[in-house]
Amino acid sequence: MDLDKNIHDSIVVLCKKGDHLFEKNRLDAALLKYKEALELLPKPWSSWEASIWIYVAIGEVYFYKRDFMKATDAFYNAYNGPDVIENPFVNLRLGQSLFEINQLDKAEDFLLRAYMLDGNKIFEAEDEKYLKYMYSKYNL
Repeated sequence: MDLDKNIHDSIVVLCKKGDHLFEKNRLDAALLKYKEALELLPKPWSSWEASIWIYVAIGEVYFYKRDFMKATDAFYNAYNGPDVIENPFVNLRLGQSLFEINQLDKAEDFLLRAYMLDGNKIFEAEDEKYLKYMYSKYNL
């Protein structure tokens, strides 16, 4: 089932505004735009592909705000969207967020999935502590 074009277009506009605010480091304002976009989706939100990129955007804001509990929640919500299991970025950020709240067993699972999907490349722009953690656990 496809999302109504008007709803889709409104969501895209709100997310672009959120992205612009995020790039300007106006994280709280960006978060409001992303949440506004999410509210436009028919429920259940997890049924819609758009929920993935909205929740990823929300998770990114919380990740950069260092609110890793809320980031974890947002990335779990993204993970519940359709066909996201093989998305290396969602696996990476969910693993990193879990790592930061000291849920290391769960973090390890998602970080390993990210590594298996995209190798070292997915970790290149990230703090080296995540890849070092994986190297300490596995012979990668």
